[in-house]
Amino acid sequence: MISEKIVGELSRQRKEPEWLLQKRLEAFRDFAQMPLPSFRYGLHIMLQPDFDFDGIEIKPDKIMTHGLNKFKDKFATLPEKDKFFYLNLALAKIGLVHARTGERISIELDRKEQFCHTLIIAEPNSQVSIAESVSGQEEYKSSFVEIFAARDAQVNFASIQNTNSKNYISGKYASIKENAKVNWFDATIGAEFAKSSVVSLLDGKMAETKNYGLFLGKKEQQFDLYSASVHNAEETRSDILMKGVLKDKARGLYRGLVKIDANARKADGYQKEEVLLLGEEAEADAIPNLEINNEEVRCTHGASVGNISKEKLFYLMSRGLGMAKAEKMIVEGFFESLLTKASALGMKNLVMEGLK
Repeated sequence: MISEKIVGELSRQRKEPEWLLQKRLEAFRDFAQMPLPSFRYGLHIMLQPDFDFDGIEIKPDKIMTHGLNKFKDKFATLPEKDKFFYLNLALAKIGLVHARTGERISIELDRKEQFCHTLIIAEPNSQVSIAESVSGQEEYKSSFVEIFAARDAQVNFASIQNTNSKNYISGKYASIKENAKVNWFDATIGAEFAKSSVVSLLDGKMAETKNYGLFLGKKEQQFDLYSASVHNAEETRSDILMKGVLKDKARGLYRGLVKIDANARKADGYQKEEVLLLGEEAEADAIPNLEINNEEVRCTHGASVGNISKEKLFYLMSRGLGMAKAEKMIVEGFFESLLTKASALGMKNLVMEGLK
């Protein structure tokens, strides 16, 4: 059972500085006091995850993070604080990626840690590309990412989650300054219950973000997915595209938000969600939202939920394909536009493996 004592012992084993130890202890106290967030999003829109925080077992490690002192004013500052975030902050292995001015960095990460928290600092005119694969089979697993993209920087962060965990919680957040770009590709495939948030704060003039995601659920999986682009400056641009496939008794909830501040003149925001259902018992809800506080903007959204085409299935099966292969071909076609975007971020092969 996790406790304040365990949090302190883990921090000391890692030889962390005093400020980080205190930050972790405060986070654990907030976690212990804070209630679970609600998973009801409407009269008939509700998910029912089951969390056993007392059953979480922590594996000790002595992994140290170097260079974090320099960025302690940025670490753990972007996410929307909730019970899951504080638990992660109290226990996570911390990773730091620092691209200096003009530097180019490319990293592949094989994530097996139970709790991890990654801080990415991209200084002016730098470029960072990260391809992350998340696996494991813990009762509870979580990962948080914070990106600070300075002027003219570009960060590509592509992630595929295909764990056998009971619960997987992730949060990805970015602060994007003048003329900087942050591109996300987030694939959710594994876990009995998965909660994922991807939030971009467009904080500088001409900042840009592209947020692409897919999910594939089967059996009795439940997904709670959220994407947001918050335009806080002029001439900012955002593009959100999410596609999902659900079969058996799987259930998926997707919420999207494009928010435009009163000062964000000439902002351009777009979001689209599409869900394909394979089977009569699969359920999906897509909830796009716009919050516009400026008239001099362009902002559009759309959402659709539909069943697999019986005509397409009949056509493919009449050409000699079995039901399973025909469905697989239709799903791959449904995801094709996203897979093209994944290819541009170096993730297509990784995603295709997860779709098998």
